[in-house]
Amino acid sequence: QKGFLERALADEVNLVNAPVIMRDRGIQVEVATTSEARGYAGLITLAVVTDKGESKVAGTVFPTPECRIVGIDDYRVEASLDGRMLLISNHDRPGVIGFIGTTLGDHEVNIADMHLSRIRSKGTAICLVTIDHPVSSAVLKALKEYQDIIEVREIEV
Repeated sequence: QKGFLERALADEVNLVNAPVIMRDRGIQVEVATTSEARGYAGLITLAVVTDKGESKVAGTVFPTPECRIVGIDDYRVEASLDGRMLLISNHDRPGVIGFIGTTLGDHEVNIADMHLSRIRSKGTAICLVTIDHPVSSAVLKALKEYQDIIEVREIEV
C-alpha cells in the first residue's frame, strides 16, 4: 500500500498511515493468496480497478535476486523491474515495432531493453521498452499519432 501511494501523492506516506489514506480516498484493498502461481514462486499480482476499467501487473523475484515483471493485464512478459520504461499498447500488425524503434532512434532515445507480447485472438500486443532517460512530449506525441498504436505510457520504477 505504501509503495502504491508514494508515487501518486505529495503527502508523506508510511506503513502506519497508508491503509488510512487508502480508506479515506475510497481505495479498497483485498489480499488473496493461492498456491497457483503460473509457474513462479512468490508471484505477486497488483490489480487496480477504477471506473475506467481494471489494470493488472504481476511480478516475482528470481534467485539472482532480481525483481521482474512477468505479466501486464493478460499479456505475458518477462522484464527487469528497473529504471524508466515506455509501455506501448498496439494493434498486432507488421511495421509497428520498426516504427517504434525508428521513432525513438530519430529522437536520440536509446533502447536499453525491449520486451514484446501479443494476444493473437485479440489482435493486440504490448511493447515494454526500457530507456535511459525521460522522453520529451514530442516523442510521446509521435508514437501516439501512429495509426496502429493504441496507448503510450511512460513509467519510472
